[in-house]
Amino acid sequence: MQPSIFVSHGAPDLLISDDSILTFFRDFGLAHPAPKAVVVVSAHWVSTTVKIASQAEYDLIYDFSGFADELYQTNYPAKGDSILANHLKSRLANLGVAVQCTFNRGLDHGAWVPLKVIYPDANVPIIAISLPDQWDNCIALGDFLGTLRKEGIMVLCSGGSVHNLRDLNRQGVTEAWAKTFTQHLTTAVEHGGTQKLQELMTAEPLLFRAHPTLEHLTPLLVAAAAGQGCPGRLVYDSYTYGNLGMACYQF
Repeated sequence: MQPSIFVSHGAPDLLISDDSILTFFRDFGLAHPAPKAVVVVSAHWVSTTVKIASQAEYDLIYDFSGFADELYQTNYPAKGDSILANHLKSRLANLGVAVQCTFNRGLDHGAWVPLKVIYPDANVPIIAISLPDQWDNCIALGDFLGTLRKEGIMVLCSGGSVHNLRDLNRQGVTEAWAKTFTQHLTTAVEHGGTQKLQELMTAEPLLFRAHPTLEHLTPLLVAAAAGQGCPGRLVYDSYTYGNLGMACYQF
């Protein structure tokens, strides 16, 4: 069965760094049999109605500014699967989910940064699905995606374990609040399911220090729901720019 994984994608300049998460991504791709397809849910594509990219090929979206010129020349010839995308749309619609296909959505950096390292040959079809803007819809989407894992489809949800861009620093100093939040997050993930995550996302005192907005944390709800109740485990943990959390969780 293919895994469900939440990855922290970091800043786009991750690709031109020597950060250890690049080794983790490479090893992750090598450690698992090539999936039939990867469904990717990124923090950088949020919508009310679930949207599924159904084109045969993807352009890249350079949805960032102020980085090295070479990052805007990055190429990753990711392929889609129109037949599979429409099949998933039909199955979601049959479950009562408001869903539509889109034919011109590119891959944002939340998707292509990890995918370019995990599958550098771009030889696995990618189905990009938008992140619902309501928690219950995230969980419903994750529940459905969890059923695809037995069909050879990997679920990759991309966000960030700690994502407060105002509290970054170039000295590489990770403050206690960031580490404490990651510890609390890991405890919630290890519980399994989504209940403890929802409690953390409602009542955790450090929540808005770690996530002034929640779109980079919400993909974890999808990944956890796709875990079908199994406890998650911390498979990678580090920080970049001081307080930018890079933890990854597998279900």
